[in-house]
Amino acid sequence: MNKDDTGENIRLTNEAENSLPLHQSRNTLIYCLHTLLDQFELHLDGIIKKYKIMTITLLLATVAAIGYSFSVELKALQINKLLLSSLICFFGIIGITSIWYVDINVYHKFWGAFFIESVKMEKKFHFLIDIGDVSESLDSVRARIYGNGNFYIFLNIILLVTLGIVLSFFSELNLFKVVIFIILGILCVVTIVVMRRFCKKILNQLDELRG
Repeated sequence: MNKDDTGENIRLTNEAENSLPLHQSRNTLIYCLHTLLDQFELHLDGIIKKYKIMTITLLLATVAAIGYSFSVELKALQINKLLLSSLICFFGIIGITSIWYVDINVYHKFWGAFFIESVKMEKKFHFLIDIGDVSESLDSVRARIYGNGNFYIFLNIILLVTLGIVLSFFSELNLFKVVIFIILGILCVVTIVVMRRFCKKILNQLDELRG
């Protein structure tokens, strides 16, 4: 081995020794970032659960308010009880729809984005725990968003049916009742289609993150 080769080997050894701590630091930063993504997922998951509890509470409060509007305590109140109950149902539907929009459009979108990015990091850096393929992870996100979307759809349908029942008492005419329930059926179908299409829109945005 000549002098030039020896000098080259020493130079390469020094570069390797200098780059090793940097490599370890890089792995540490990647690991910390991955841990941070997992923590964000858990945080958002907790918020999503609270939103579902809040939605159920709103539904129960709406039903209780409708029942209370026909109670003895409000008998002396000079107001149409059917109209009051209809307004309560209407605002209950608006409330649940608003919670659904914020939950799916904000928290579920961020949760899905963090989840997919976490899986992408696990596929790219083998020292992280690998939990599955990105496409499989997107399937998990899709199932969850559609599942929670159906949850909000179900609660809205309950209030729509309640609203239809209340409105049907405004008149004794059978034709009026038939028209009310036809409109109710149309509203239920529109609600299902619109809310599921919105969930699909969110999933299409998340699908772009797969790269």
